[in-house]
Amino acid sequence: YPHLSQLVLDAKRIGYTFIEVFTNGTTLNESLVDLFAQNGVSVAFSVYARQAETHDHITQRAGSFEKTIRGIRLALAKGCIHGRVSSQWMPTGRKSKKLRLFFGSLV
Repeated sequence: YPHLSQLVLDAKRIGYTFIEVFTNGTTLNESLVDLFAQNGVSVAFSVYARQAETHDHITQRAGSFEKTIRGIRLALAKGCIHGRVSSQWMPTGRKSKKLRLFFGSLV
């Protein structure tokens, strides 16, 4: 969204105390994440698989996995991810362990 920075600033100005941006992270840059950090914005990401090939196939965008992971790492480094990970699937057994290892590797 081309006006996201202004939207965040407007939300803060009118008194929102919790702002969360849901994104695929592919277009996040340092200046935008700095703005998020300065304004206490939490960022949530869409990650469709732990393998780049599968993620890129689902999104129909080559390289989207690497861009999403770069965005996650940038947001983590700036303190914009506030200690929770949620998923839309219910991993069990070995898959659950693999997902925990995958998300743990991003830190």
